[in-house]
Amino acid sequence: MNKYGPTDAGTKHGTQSSAAQPSRSEKDMSSTSSMEPLGVRIHKVLRYLKRELRPVAPDEIEQALQLELQRGSELWSNLVANPRVLLESDGHWRWRSKYYLRNRDDLLNLLKQTTDGIPVSELLDSYKDALRDIHQLAYERRPPLILAFRPSDHAKEVILFPNDPALYADISDQVRKLWQSIHVPDRSVVYDYLVQHGLKRNPDGKEALAALASGMQRPPLLKRRVRTGAGSSSRRIRLTNVHLEGTGIDLSRDYEPPS
Repeated sequence: MNKYGPTDAGTKHGTQSSAAQPSRSEKDMSSTSSMEPLGVRIHKVLRYLKRELRPVAPDEIEQALQLELQRGSELWSNLVANPRVLLESDGHWRWRSKYYLRNRDDLLNLLKQTTDGIPVSELLDSYKDALRDIHQLAYERRPPLILAFRPSDHAKEVILFPNDPALYADISDQVRKLWQSIHVPDRSVVYDYLVQHGLKRNPDGKEALAALASGMQRPPLLKRRVRTGAGSSSRRIRLTNVHLEGTGIDLSRDYEPPS
């Protein structure tokens, strides 16, 4: 009986036929594998499965690593119990990743089911071409089928989210040029503008010194209706929408849409 099942190894005149005799390579394999510690053989199989990232037949593992992987053997039992190894129903072995994916379609279906995103690092050992498919779906396809973001500028981890191409609209070159021509002022200019219009305090606590020095009027103050009873206050409110001055809009009243 060989390692996979019984064989017809008939004998004649008390001598074993050549069909039942193990080959030289099988003898060498058995001798080599028996000399290696069990932990070394387990490590070799794990490293091989992680490198391949696909279902691998037992005989392919034996030929690639020059060891025996018989059902019921000590090596076989330890691999079955190992949390990083998956024995499929057809007898093939594969690396057990966090997500059971075989191709690009499985990847897209998984991302469509998530709302919090999935880190790229959790997908790289799913199948052999996972990184290539992620790059193509996120960066090479327009519009992209998946979106890749970093949680912060200093984060190294990239999070993937599903994307709906139907939400994209074609923008004309004219609109793009108009958008790119918009000047965004420097933050220091914005700060000075707010100080000059009394909308922000100077670091020393004095308000709108620049505005007073230039003769600009401070924005008008509103008198709130005096309330009586608990919670009443006579505090005055400063208008902050000074950019609307001169437009004919009454800034002292709440906006009411035309009927």
